[in-house]
Amino acid sequence: MPLAASEGAKVLYRAEVQDEAKFEFTIPETGDYHLVLDNRAGTSIRSVHVSASVTEIMAGENSAPDTAKPGTVPYAIASLKAKLRLAFIFDELQIDVGACGHANAYSGPKRVLICVEHIARLKDELGETQKVRDALLFTLLHEIGHVMLRQWSYPFYDNEEVADEIATAIMVMFNEAAAVRTQAAYFAEIPSQSEADKKLVIDDRHPLSVQRARNILRWLDDPDFLKKWQTVLVPHMQTTLLETLARKPQPWSSLELVEQELVRRN
Repeated sequence: MPLAASEGAKVLYRAEVQDEAKFEFTIPETGDYHLVLDNRAGTSIRSVHVSASVTEIMAGENSAPDTAKPGTVPYAIASLKAKLRLAFIFDELQIDVGACGHANAYSGPKRVLICVEHIARLKDELGETQKVRDALLFTLLHEIGHVMLRQWSYPFYDNEEVADEIATAIMVMFNEAAAVRTQAAYFAEIPSQSEADKKLVIDDRHPLSVQRARNILRWLDDPDFLKKWQTVLVPHMQTTLLETLARKPQPWSSLELVEQELVRRN
């Protein structure tokens, strides 16, 4: 809360706590905020542990394409979510962009967080707006892939190569193969030695970037790659998409699986 004792503090959150309390709130404006613990009514000395995290939200669950300008990060996120909703069935998914203190991206059961430092690094290293957009799209789908596969009870949802695979598969379905190649080229330029040295001190389950680049290019050049993913994707496709694929099969789709799924739903 802002501290203004002489005028009375404006309280953002107040609660009585016995054992543990967790809370979050939005800071209305830039300034100094203070956490006040009051045990004046107590008769015993208390030991208190406090932890806090700050996230600068740039785009969230309710962002929409008509509320953000084309070419911006919020617009890219909202547009991707809209495409995913039209194509697949999954639980609510929150996508945030916030300050992390380092360049990375994370996912949980129902949330994806893209660090602003990661976006800044992409802009610094790739320069071109289109390349930044392509690489950001892959990052988003890699993390979203973890989330959706987890929701779909896929046993290897936390495997980083599997997340790269499903990101590649969905991007090809969305006619974004060129963007995938941009990501592969970006991975290929990352020095392997410095990356390997970091892995000695940081717990990182991702393959070396050069290997991720080789994997992506191999998948893109495999005519059967996307077909292999149909057994996972088809049961979670929206009915409208299934009906479209039944009428107009794509080179990567399985008409047999699509028709079987439509019969099952009916």
